[in-house]
Parts: sequence; C-alpha cells; structure tokens
Amino acid sequence: MCERVTKLYFLMNLRNKSHLENLGRKNTSEYELKAYIFFENIKKVNGTKVIYFTQSYNRRFTMKIILSRKGFDSSAGGYSSPILDGKSLISLPIPENMSGMLEDYPVYNNRYSSLKIYENMSYLNLMNQLLPNKEKELILESEKIDLNQDTICHFDPQINSTKNDDKNSKYKGLFGQSGSANSHLLKTCKVTKGDLFLFFGWFKDTQKIDEKYKFIPDSDKHVIWGWLEINEIVDVSTLNKEKKDHLNKHPHLWMNNYHNNNSIYLSTDKLCFNNRLPGAGVFPYDKSLVLTKDGMSRSKWDLPSIFKDRFCNKNYNKFNDDYFQSVYRGQEFVIEADDQIIEWVKDKFSIMNVGESE
Repeated sequence: MCERVTKLYFLMNLRNKSHLENLGRKNTSEYELKAYIFFENIKKVNGTKVIYFTQSYNRRFTMKIILSRKGFDSSAGGYSSPILDGKSLISLPIPENMSGMLEDYPVYNNRYSSLKIYENMSYLNLMNQLLPNKEKELILESEKIDLNQDTICHFDPQINSTKNDDKNSKYKGLFGQSGSANSHLLKTCKVTKGDLFLFFGWFKDTQKIDEKYKFIPDSDKHVIWGWLEINEIVDVSTLNKEKKDHLNKHPHLWMNNYHNNNSIYLSTDKLCFNNRLPGAGVFPYDKSLVLTKDGMSRSKWDLPSIFKDRFCNKNYNKFNDDYFQSVYRGQEFVIEADDQIIEWVKDKFSIMNVGESE
C-alpha cells in the first residue's frame, strides 16, 4: 500500500527516453505512482543489446478508510460504552445471537464474565456497575437478554491483543462481517488488502462513586475507538484446518450460516504508515477522536469538508451547513481517501506517542 518499491526492467528496441517513460507508467490503474526512471547502462543479454533501468517509487495512499460502527448501540446492547477515568475507551461487545450459532460453539471463550478489561475486572463486573439494579438486561433488536455469569457476547472485532487474544496466535487483529454488510464492503466498495478500518461507537463519560463506575448523564458521543489495517480477507467457507485452528476463537467461524458471504478480516503485523504501531489496536481516549460535533446529538458529526463526495455510497453524503448527518443504522461508511483524508487519519494516530516510522 505505502511501501517503497524498486523494480528492475529490461526493455528491448526502445525508441527513445519518452517511450521508456510511457512504458513505465502503464500499470497505474490501482495506484497513482510517483515514478523516477533512471537510465543505468547498456548491456548485452544473451548477445542482444538492451537498456536496463530501475523504477523506484512510493505508492501513494489510495487506500479506503472504513468508518465501522462497532460496540453497544440502542438496538444491540441497549446503552452506551464507557470512557473510564477520562482515558480508556471500553467498547462493549454486543450480545450474541445464539440462534445463529452452531451447537458446538465454545461459548466459554466469549462470556462477558470471562473477558477481562483489567486483571481484576471483567466486562460483566463493569456492566453490573454501570447498569441500574433494576435493568440487568441487554437488548438485541426486539429481544431482551438477561445479564448474568453465562451471558454470551459477540466478541468482534478482536483487537485487544494485550488482554484477550491468544498470545500464541500469529494474528494481531481479527474482524468478521457477513451477509449484505459484507457484500457492501467487498462487492460494492471493493474493500481490499491495505484498506483501514476505524471502529467507532456510542460512548459516555463516567465517574467513580463509592468505587463504582457510573455514567455521566448527557455526555453521549460517537468516538473512534480502534483500528484494523487489512492484510488478508478470508472466506470462512473455504478455510483449511490450519487456519481454522488459528481462528477458532472468532465467532464468525461458528455461525450456522457461515457459508453465506461470511469473511474474517486479518490485520497487518504493523501499521503501514507508522511501523511502530501494530496493524490493529485500541486508542486511548482523546478529544480528537470524537466524531460528534460539540453541542449536538451524537449522530451529527464534525466531519471536515474534505470528505464531501468521497463516500462509496453516495447516500451517505449528508453534509449540512455545519455538520455531517451520519445514518442511524449504518454499519460501515467506506471512504475513498485522498492525501488530505490520509493526513486526517494520521493525525488520529499522533496521540499514540510512539514516534515516526523506523
């Protein structure tokens, strides 16, 4: 996507330098190239005189940015995710739809009670603090689900590598998508290797009262909380045994309609434009990650005008005079990034304090 590439070419019967440069620009359909072509020498190859040269260039950032809604919302979960101590974004994974899972699904992997936020705090511990005593239930569309030790979550995306991932796994981050939402990504918007998911969700600030976290009223906002840069997209229905073994903790491997356009997105090892950062991870809270415009409802975003006409789905181009109106149930907003948008994205990662790429 953004690596430096050097290729050696041998071309015969070239008419002139202009002809050589034109040949060097043939393969620009996927990437716009900054190419510098140098005449190196004239050599004999198998007795024939040829001109050889190297073409060295940086591929420009023509990646897609996918703003992907993940975590609790009003119809999946029923309330917001918390910002703890003003610095930690804890995206609560939605409840699992168990009717859509295979009978031998290893549920012990994905109980709220077994997934840890801190060493001494599970997701269930935190949710019990945040929810009023009379409302210990979650929402999944029209269904109400009791919240207890056995409640199963849909743990996806899996990007909290230091907390819940298998340390022996060679994959740094995983995200699953299926059905029409996956068709939108792969077929309509042509999402592919090198594109970048930015996960966002509904969050509220919290405060500690008697050593328990409580939501602060009227602090609702949409916040970017994590990322995953795509290294590989695998069709679950075609996985071999080795890859299944590596992915067996991901819920999309256990869906009973796994053959229905069901994919798992695997992250890169390192982030392309800053190799000091992993290919998937969670941001600390910072105001620069807030999408919601100050003083407005959470679906009204302070998105800069550089995003106009950059959405794959033109119906998402809902720019008003002073805000962008995000759609209420949209899962993925796919954006054709240009240089300005890439700089906007890189600015989000500047809060990580890890320095520039090596």
